[in-house]
Amino acid sequence: MLRPASALTYLGGRAADDRGLPGPRPGPGGGAGHLPGHRPPGAEVEAASEAGALHRVWGDLRQARSCHQRALDLARWIGSSWDEVHALPGLGLCALTAEAEDRLRQALEIFQRIGAAEART
Repeated sequence: MLRPASALTYLGGRAADDRGLPGPRPGPGGGAGHLPGHRPPGAEVEAASEAGALHRVWGDLRQARSCHQRALDLARWIGSSWDEVHALPGLGLCALTAEAEDRLRQALEIFQRIGAAEART
């Protein structure tokens, strides 16, 4: 399995800048552009978002938030509103999931404290 950072390297194979974002791909003649066979920058956003979704499903919300934030940062860095709008829901789901888990944990603690039958299910 590729880890999120490995997936990004696999997809782009570019050096990172001082913010950890990938550097520009050299194009023909050394200028910025895409080399034949390389995926567009949006593919890196998609990989980070998918990694975030997997971490969320596996219950690792900290890592999921990190991946979704990276996807959002990359989308904004490449100036792609399309990728940005697809990265934002992942962050939102992490927040909803974290808040939902906290509320459910609180409810369970109350059920257990009052000895309710629901605490045993």
